[in-house]
Amino acid sequence: MKEGGMLSRTRCEKRIPATVEVTKDGSAIEIFPDTPVPVGKTIGVYMTLFNPFNAGMYQFNALAQAPGDVPISGYLGSWLIQIDPPSN
Repeated sequence: MKEGGMLSRTRCEKRIPATVEVTKDGSAIEIFPDTPVPVGKTIGVYMTLFNPFNAGMYQFNALAQAPGDVPISGYLGSWLIQIDPPSN
C-alpha cells in the first residue's frame, strides 16, 4: 500500500490473497496472507462492515505473527471506533 497523510489518501497498490476467519464468538477477525509480508513493507486491510446493533465504543487491536518454527506475535497498534445511536 501507499501510506497517506494529511495531504494524500492511503491507496492500495495491489491485492494480496489471504484467508480471513472470524472467531465463533465474533470477537476477532484473523487474516492469514498466502505469502509472508516482506520485512519493511506496509500492508493495509480493507473491510466492509455493518454497524453493530449496540451503540458504544469498540476497540480494534492489530497483532502480527512472524512465520517460522516458533511463531512470535507482535503488537502493531489499536484503534477506537465510536458508534452513536441514530438521531431521528
